[in-house]
Parts: sequence; C-alpha cells; structure tokens
Amino acid sequence: MVLFALGGTTFISLKSVQVLSAEVSLLKTALQGSPDIAPLQAQLTTLQQQFEASRMQLGGMADKPAIAALQQKIEALDKQQSEQAASVTALKNGLSSFQEQIRTLNQRPANVAAVVPAVTSGTVVVKKKPIPKAQRPVTAPFVLTGIERRGGIAFAAIAPQSATQLTEIALMEPGETRQGWTLQSITGQQALFRVAGQTRTLTVR
Repeated sequence: MVLFALGGTTFISLKSVQVLSAEVSLLKTALQGSPDIAPLQAQLTTLQQQFEASRMQLGGMADKPAIAALQQKIEALDKQQSEQAASVTALKNGLSSFQEQIRTLNQRPANVAAVVPAVTSGTVVVKKKPIPKAQRPVTAPFVLTGIERRGGIAFAAIAPQSATQLTEIALMEPGETRQGWTLQSITGQQALFRVAGQTRTLTVR
C-alpha cells in the first residue's frame, strides 16, 4: 500500500511538473509578443518557483525507495551479523565442552592407577601351606627279641639285626635311648619307640 501510494504521488508530481513546464513555455512565448510584461513576468516567476518546488519534491520521492532499500540491506546485514555471532558463541561453548571431556579422559588413567594400589594393598594374600613330604619309614637298627619284667618294671630286649650270640642282647627300659631310638612304652609284646620325629612300633620276634 505504501509503495502504491508513493507511486501515485510520484505520478501526480510528474504530471504537475509537466503542466507547469508547459505553462512556463506558454508564458515565455506570450512575453515575447506582449507590450505589458510585468504581470506576466510575476506569474512566470511564481510558476518557476512552483516548478522548482515540485521538481525537488519529485527528486526526494525518487530517493525514498533507494533509501528504503538501503535500510533493508543494513537491517539484513545486522541480522546476519547477529546470527553469525550466535553461531560463533555456540561453537565456542561446544569447544569448551569438548576440551573439558578431553581433560576428564586424560585424568581417568591416573585415578585408576591410584585406586589399583589401594585395592592391591588391601587384598589378603593367602599363603599356601607347604605340603609335608612323605617321610620314608626309618628301619630299626635292631630287633625286639622279647619283653622281660624285673621288679615290676618291663624291659625291652633288643639285639642287632645281625646278632648271632645271646651276649649281644641288651635290655632297655622306657625313657632310655640307643642309636637315636628312644623307648617310650611297652605294651604286651610290643615296644613303642620314637626316632627322627617319628614313632615306630616293634613287635617281639
């Protein structure tokens, strides 16, 4: 509507200028053949003033669309600049967030390394008990030849494995040790000995 109105006004102004221009031309012609030119000269001056005013008004109207277009371009540039500034701000925020994530990831291995020793130090280490080696039975250096009782005390009669004479037989009472063998007790026809941390029972042969 504004452009239409401006267009209409421009058309009227142009028409007015054309009319005024025609009237000025007629007056100039009339002045050349008129003996009394004072009134006509005054009228010509008035028309020229109106003509100049109309022309100036027309020139101002002709410039208004250009000014409006320039103003629109300026507003469009301002809007574009604002949008670019917003985009730059968003990019900066995204970059800051990304950098923060990188710092977090770089710190994580150090934190894990700090936790692992703590867990390791708190771990209870179960030591395996050494499995005792099976001990080979110790062979007695003598044989139990008999059990004798004297004065209410039992004695174990022993003789070397290779004995051939009775004089080689010896008597042992409980608590006595011979050749590393300690007699602990006598029961019936058996004698219990202890040797090298083991207990061995010998039976009368």
